[in-house]
Amino acid sequence: MTEIAAELVLAVPLGALVLHLWLRARRAEALLAAGDRQHREVVAEMVDLAERDPLTGVANRRAFNRALGELQHRAGTARAGALILIDLDNFKYVNDRLGHQRGDDVLRHVARAIRRRVRDTDLVARLGGDEFAVVLQGVNADRAQAVADDLRAGIREAFTDLPPRAALDASVGVAALGPEGRAGDVVELVARADAAMYRVKRAHRSGGRRRRFQPVVQQLELSSG
Repeated sequence: MTEIAAELVLAVPLGALVLHLWLRARRAEALLAAGDRQHREVVAEMVDLAERDPLTGVANRRAFNRALGELQHRAGTARAGALILIDLDNFKYVNDRLGHQRGDDVLRHVARAIRRRVRDTDLVARLGGDEFAVVLQGVNADRAQAVADDLRAGIREAFTDLPPRAALDASVGVAALGPEGRAGDVVELVARADAAMYRVKRAHRSGGRRRRFQPVVQQLELSSG
């Protein structure tokens, strides 16, 4: 009995020590996991801030370029995607005559109007100034044109409170990446959408604003050869 009692006297503190060390190890693991989770959250927040336009809350040019890269991987599929470029008409008058604060409010309102009319999977970006872009994933040219029509209508209808001389419109250019597109064709996709947008803008400036409602659509279907 004496030997057993002695062994128990030694075993109990040893067991308590093992339990204490195990609990400390588990607590250390929990702290490390919490720290790692917090680190990931901070990194994710930093990435989000780095790809967000601070004025409007939509994506910025950096995020836009990333979305184009994702679109590039879909090149050659039947419904690869499309790009919509939007430039506000008469925004300079609003900014100069009604003030920069009102101009900033207009840009925020336009960003919200665009976001309400596209899917969560589509990317809305402000490229700078009064120019916006929408990257549509998995759509064809017809669907892209329908979205563009809706976006322009939404922008025109959103500012009925502006003075007549400050009435806003939008020049919209659309380019779709067709089924014969190749990886890398997104560079030309941007050029086509940009050219289409400026053709519409020139038509507006020459007096065609009220006559021409449909955006100019350029479907990019380059051969794979």
